[in-house]
Amino acid sequence: GVSSDSIGADSGAAGSVILYGDSLRIEGGAVTSSTSSSAAGGQVVIDVQDLTISGGLVSSGTTGLGDAGDVSVRAERFAMDGGAVSSSSGSCSAGPCAAGNAGDVTLDAGSVVIGGGALISSDVGLTGEGGTIRITADEVRIENGGLASRTFGAGNTGSVFVEAPGLAMVDARISSNAEPGSSGNAGLVSVRSATVSMDRSLITSTTFGAGNAGAIEISARSLEMSGSAISSDASNCADGSCASTGDAGSVEIDADDIVMTNDSRISSGTEGSGDAGSVLVTADALTIDDSDISTLTLGSGDAGDVRLAAGTIDVGNGALITSSAGSCTDGSCVSSGDAGSVTLVSDELRVHDGAIIASATRGIGNAGSVIVEAGRVSVESGAIVTSNAAEGDTGNAGLVRVSAASLSIDGGTITSETFGAGSAGNVVIEVASLDVGTDGRISSSASPCREGDCVASGNAGTVTLAAVDLDVHHGGTITSETSGP
Repeated sequence: GVSSDSIGADSGAAGSVILYGDSLRIEGGAVTSSTSSSAAGGQVVIDVQDLTISGGLVSSGTTGLGDAGDVSVRAERFAMDGGAVSSSSGSCSAGPCAAGNAGDVTLDAGSVVIGGGALISSDVGLTGEGGTIRITADEVRIENGGLASRTFGAGNTGSVFVEAPGLAMVDARISSNAEPGSSGNAGLVSVRSATVSMDRSLITSTTFGAGNAGAIEISARSLEMSGSAISSDASNCADGSCASTGDAGSVEIDADDIVMTNDSRISSGTEGSGDAGSVLVTADALTIDDSDISTLTLGSGDAGDVRLAAGTIDVGNGALITSSAGSCTDGSCVSSGDAGSVTLVSDELRVHDGAIIASATRGIGNAGSVIVEAGRVSVESGAIVTSNAAEGDTGNAGLVRVSAASLSIDGGTITSETFGAGSAGNVVIEVASLDVGTDGRISSSASPCREGDCVASGNAGTVTLAAVDLDVHHGGTITSETSGP
């Protein structure tokens, strides 16, 4: 291997490691710079035409007071099959150690291929700050590999930036996380690309500790997601060994064309006392098929707002657009936070085949409002637009308002309803043309009875219609009703 190290309290700064050439292959070897003193570590600089890393390591690190050096790679063709490119702070294997800051990791290349479990990372183990990871390339493909900025201590992670005309991810991850036991914040994850393709992949910023999760920002002409997730979360450990208290971050996506399929997800959620962030999606065309866009609280924190603005929005095949507070297990609803509002602005909105647009509470918190502003709206084939409070809740459902040139309800439902002690919200329909047919329903209700058991004690809200043309037929209904005590 090739290395430069500063060791011992009185040591000077480590020198830089600089490699130039046409082609470099690192197979099981290492190119490193490190410091365990108060002096800075040296930079690691590689500038070649072709760089291949196969199970090898390119890194800088600090276990002392000095900062780790930056890692800078420039290549026309960059390929990783296993191995790591990293900068770390405070990764102490034994005994006490103080830590400076991790360095930045920068990759500037024509083509980038990361696979075989390879990882580009910046890690914080103690009190130092993490470095920025920045990938700039013509084309990036990550298959069974990832980019990760992580904190395991009090220091904050660095941000992760990817800028490339094309980004393809398969079984891949781009993340900035505050790991269990940490108190530092996770960082921003930013992707700017003409085309982003995600297959069973994840772009995330997550906190498992006292720090906050970072924001997610995606800007693209085309975003395609299949079995994938883009999320910012404040999460508890699955085994119960940690509980987050930090806030989740916001998620903002701006693209010309977005297609979500196969249980994909865009979300911000909290399981602890912190708040979830907002989710904002802007597009020319947005298709959500068997997938969801959501904010969620399962704790005392509040869920964030969801806002979608697109020329056309198609929500189908059981897809969900929701802001939710709590989840009920065996009749026990545990969340005390409020759900956020859900707002959709579109020239044309189609909700169909069991899809749901909702703000819902499953605890003592309140549901938010659901607002639709569109040119043409159709709700059909078992689809539901609702604000609701579940059975056993004490929270209130919120306002549901649809403002459109035309609204067609064919086998669908627009409602605000309560099944508990809280009240249902008002329903306001402001349209030029309204067609309610084939068992379509507009309602505000308190506890439709289930098998003769009416459990709600809250009130139904008011249903207000303002329409130039109104047609209710083939079992369509417009009601405000209560069937509880």
